Amino acid sequence: MASTADGTAALSFTTIAREAVTGTMPSLRAATDRRPWLRFLDSCLRGIGQGGLVDNPVGGLFFLAAIATFSPWVGVAAAVGVLAATATAEFFGLDRAHIGAGLYGYNGALVATGLVAFLGPQWNLAVLGYVVVGAALTTLVMAALVVTLLKTWNVRPTALPFNLVLTFLLIALLHSSRGHAGPLVSAKNVGAVDHVNTVLRAAPEGPGANSLANVYEAVLHGIGQLFFLDSNLGGYLILAGLVLCSRRIAVLAVLGSATAVLTSMALGMDGFRVYLGVPGVSGFLTCAALGAVFLRPSIRSYLIGVAAAAASAVFLAALTPVVTAWAPPAAFSLPYCLVTILVLFAGGAQRTASTPLAQAA
Repeated sequence: MASTADGTAALSFTTIAREAVTGTMPSLRAATDRRPWLRFLDSCLRGIGQGGLVDNPVGGLFFLAAIATFSPWVGVAAAVGVLAATATAEFFGLDRAHIGAGLYGYNGALVATGLVAFLGPQWNLAVLGYVVVGAALTTLVMAALVVTLLKTWNVRPTALPFNLVLTFLLIALLHSSRGHAGPLVSAKNVGAVDHVNTVLRAAPEGPGANSLANVYEAVLHGIGQLFFLDSNLGGYLILAGLVLCSRRIAVLAVLGSATAVLTSMALGMDGFRVYLGVPGVSGFLTCAALGAVFLRPSIRSYLIGVAAAAASAVFLAALTPVVTAWAPPAAFSLPYCLVTILVLFAGGAQRTASTPLAQAA
């Protein structure tokens, strides 16, 4: 790695390519330190990557491209969300290492994609305003949780800020005249019913079947739901980004989503929600986080991850009627947050002390 005239590190294409597929790209981080706008951009891209548990700007760029390919509107919202959350962290002078690792950006991107998924209409400035407010709030909540959870008990906040802010904002907006519900709210918010249709299906009242093909699509949708991309294409694109940055996380993502889908089917959950990937996303995140990020990767951590992914489906079944009673259509990835935090509390001695906060999405 050479240096430019102003002392900034110059990266070779080989170095960038190698670090893009093997880790957190420390050389790129060092090269952007002397240029604030490049450092800010790097932090934002890492923030989007952290949504999928990877501290990698190339992964973040890939995820952003995947979101924009699925929906340009959602892609714009994700970009605005991560920019607003990261800028808020800079404004309040929060820990620069945490900002640089994307710690404050990913919750902003996630809450942005959630808000535009469930609020309408598209390309609406008022909705983008809600995105900016929600993203900024996630930074403040994350800063508070870093103090209470991380510094006190060495437990990562996971995606709690995103879940808390999105849930409370939707409750407020869906009960007000200014917050217009999008088409997915009534479709997904099934509500309390006397009979639950457990058949996997693509529409609330449409035909379906508990076939291997539908199980496969439910697993894929669970991966795409990381950024509310409920389609096969969304799942493939997010999975490709995971494969690029971490093959271990990609495998655990598929395994966790499959475990949550099968557990949900065994519990008799609504087949429409299962097919959309609602349980799959928490299973994916739980299995990958515990199997490869928060615990030392080993056969033991993989087994813990799979068991926790199954537990996330149980938590989802319990949380769904509580959350949907207030209008939000799902519990989002709250089951992942709760199960992961409980496991980390229970096995505190087994957490790897070398795991950087940068990887604690």
